[in-house]
Amino acid sequence: MTGPVPIEWTRVVAAHQHARSDREAIRHGATQQLRDEAALRFGRALDAIMDNLSALDDRQDLTRITALLSQRGRV
Repeated sequence: MTGPVPIEWTRVVAAHQHARSDREAIRHGATQQLRDEAALRFGRALDAIMDNLSALDDRQDLTRITALLSQRGRV
């Protein structure tokens, strides 16, 4: 896989960042309402991650990304 980074991969990385902050809010939110709202956002972020990983897998880009990552440090 050469060329630009697949947009789905960029979306996975962004959704991961959102999920991390929402997970913290679930664990340490000031009120139950804030924790509940964070849980909803967390679920949406996980759905986005799964949808984008599935799109990458369907095109076999996920396999290529994994192969590229496994080559790091072997140069």
